[in-house]
Formats: sequence, structure tokens, C-alpha cells
Amino acid sequence: MPASPQSGEQRLQSEEQVVGYVSDRINEVVDPCSRAQGVAIGLVDMGLVRELKVEPEGGGWCVRLKLRLTSPGCLYFVYFEESIRERIVHPAIKRLEVGFDSGLDWTPESMSSSAQRQLREHRARLLSVVPPTGNP
Repeated sequence: MPASPQSGEQRLQSEEQVVGYVSDRINEVVDPCSRAQGVAIGLVDMGLVRELKVEPEGGGWCVRLKLRLTSPGCLYFVYFEESIRERIVHPAIKRLEVGFDSGLDWTPESMSSSAQRQLREHRARLLSVVPPTGNP
């Protein structure tokens, strides 16, 4: 049986609860490239979570996570892993493995529909304040 959660911690008794908890925490990690575009989008909504596996282990859970990067030159993998490990701290999670996929198949269409909408709306706001160019 998983360890009793501390006061205020969510109980993680089923695989679905663990997946929900982990997904929520991962999505708290904002992709720096999205922030640079002016919209803070979490890793889940960015479509950077390639795989999330949960298995019972030692009276709790083992979580295996595989992320993908948006480009071959992305150097944020260390930030991603550190930020995820800082957030996924729960007595029921006995082991957390974080890896990265070597495939480079991410596209903007990989983002969640809400993230795509946020980005479109932000870009539309920016374009609405840009003065028209050309001759008067």
C-alpha cells in the first residue's frame, strides 16, 4: 500500500491518479521557448511529453517519463529534468525516471488545442498594436 500522503497531498492509489498528478506537475514546467514568444505554455500542452508510464513498485509507483525536444539545438533538457524532479515529490512515487527521445518530430501541431489557441490569440494581439507599414 502506498505511503500515506502528508496533509494536503493528493492520494495516489490508482494508475489514473498517478498519471493525473504527474501530468499536472509536468505542465507546471513552462517551456522557455513559449515564454520567449510571450505565452507561458507547460510541457504537456506544448506536446513535449512523448511517453508517461506508471507501474506499481515497492508499495508505491514507478513513473517513467520520456520527453521530446522541439529542435536538435535545444539545450533546455537539463532545466526540464531538474524542474520536473522538483515538482514530482510524493511519498507514493518511489522512483522517477526521466529520459529524452532522440526523434525530432515535434511540430506546432503537437501542442494542445488550448495552447495553439493561446498562441494565436497572443499573436493577433501583437499584430493589432503594430502600426501599418507602407506609404500614407
